[in-house]
Amino acid sequence: MSRRRTPESLAQEALVVLAAGLAVLTVAAIVLYRPGAPAWTHIVVNGVGWALVVTTGAMLLRAGIEKLVELGRRHQSG
Repeated sequence: MSRRRTPESLAQEALVVLAAGLAVLTVAAIVLYRPGAPAWTHIVVNGVGWALVVTTGAMLLRAGIEKLVELGRRHQSG
């Protein structure tokens, strides 16, 4: 039996993913962005950056929607 996570914990998890992803992306960019580097290195770093933005955005959107649903239910019952 799994316990539902609160919207706040979902948002906190999204921020942790964002922080960790930015750290990894920064290190990858430092290592891969060199003068004369092949174009694929830039494509990889840019692609990973966009994936990070989309993923954390979706996680925060889900947390926000769940919080709104929670508030709506609380308003209807109270």
